[in-house]
Amino acid sequence: MRIVTCCSRSGSSFICQLLHELGGDFGSHEELVKADKWNSKGYFENKSANKLNHELLFGPWSSSKIWIESMWPKNPLIRLRKISSLALAPLVSKKSLIQKRADKKSDQIISLSKELNNRIVKDPRFCYLMDPWQIHGDIGSVLFVLRHPWESASSMTRQTGLPLPLTYAGWKDSILNFWNTKHKYPVHIVDYNSLFQKDIPSKAIEPLFKFLDIQFDRKKADEALSSTIDKKMRRYQGTEKKLPKKIKKMYDGLLDRVANQ
Repeated sequence: MRIVTCCSRSGSSFICQLLHELGGDFGSHEELVKADKWNSKGYFENKSANKLNHELLFGPWSSSKIWIESMWPKNPLIRLRKISSLALAPLVSKKSLIQKRADKKSDQIISLSKELNNRIVKDPRFCYLMDPWQIHGDIGSVLFVLRHPWESASSMTRQTGLPLPLTYAGWKDSILNFWNTKHKYPVHIVDYNSLFQKDIPSKAIEPLFKFLDIQFDRKKADEALSSTIDKKMRRYQGTEKKLPKKIKKMYDGLLDRVANQ
């Protein structure tokens, strides 16, 4: 299977729309998490993978049921339960605990990996779960979606109500967990922000073709972009926003990876 991951609210659903236009297979509509006001065209996230990933990440401390059918429903009680799960994450999502859960659920990982063979599976939780999946599953390649940290963090703040310093911390934590993993498969990075430049360079969308293991076709890339991009998506631009020093250093390092891949 091919995995798409990122820090939450980094534009991965839009990237998956592009991958779908380029022929990527995410499975049937019934298998995917429903669209909502935060992603009106859908999340492109497989319910079965989400459920298992949530159990690997949180264990018995957070019910996976409230994360599967709808991402952020209006029900205030469910929203509170979700935010509580995020607050508990640093305590219950330590690598040692994740590995113990993965060992117990290894048969489930193996089975689902086979079921999702040749599919694209998107979930931000993979930032924390690459080790279990590469040990027990079969990963063809990974696409990491990079977005300006202020844009991701401020979007998380609007969605959850958590203060910006905490959502910056969430961005940092996701980045560190993913990039501190020793990857045993090709990892491609797509710079979300670069796709909204007036003159989109071929290199900006080329990682999607490499991820799908198909030859780059500029005409096909332009058609996919023109049918997918919505100007409203650039309503919150962070390119001129001043970032905390540590966040900026990490972001600059990732941009260097993009330039050199």
